[in-house]
Amino acid sequence: MSEAKKIAEYEDKLRAGEVQRRKLHNLVQELRGNVRVFARVRPFLPNDGLDMTKLPDPTITARGDMNSLRIYKAPATSEERVEDHNFSFDKVFGPSVSQEALFEEVSEFVQSALDGYNVCLFSYGQTGSGKVRIICVLFIFLVECVGMCVYFSLL
Repeated sequence: MSEAKKIAEYEDKLRAGEVQRRKLHNLVQELRGNVRVFARVRPFLPNDGLDMTKLPDPTITARGDMNSLRIYKAPATSEERVEDHNFSFDKVFGPSVSQEALFEEVSEFVQSALDGYNVCLFSYGQTGSGKVRIICVLFIFLVECVGMCVYFSLL
């Protein structure tokens, strides 16, 4: 068999493998849920106006299961009652989670976009919680790597 035929055969196998990888990757995405909701708990920051040596107990805490968070408000007076609420999400990122860990979780959406599927990332939250940073990292990655046109909006 000539070398040109071998190369053509390997290229055909490579294309078939890539098609199968795309199908399987996006099947996994569909099985995990096309709509996923993540929550990120923002840490206290120096410009929050708090004494950073004596931080108060946080009112929003990520649970150990990494899928739920708790919002707790202690009563300021004896007449007020305790407010305690629990919420579940597909994934909760605590205040110590890095941008890299967050990117790792949403990188599957980037792969889907690279595979030609429509992807939407909606980012909503408190000022300073990292919305713009993670969206911009994804945007720059897509534009620099493949020259794709990506649309996103921030509230």
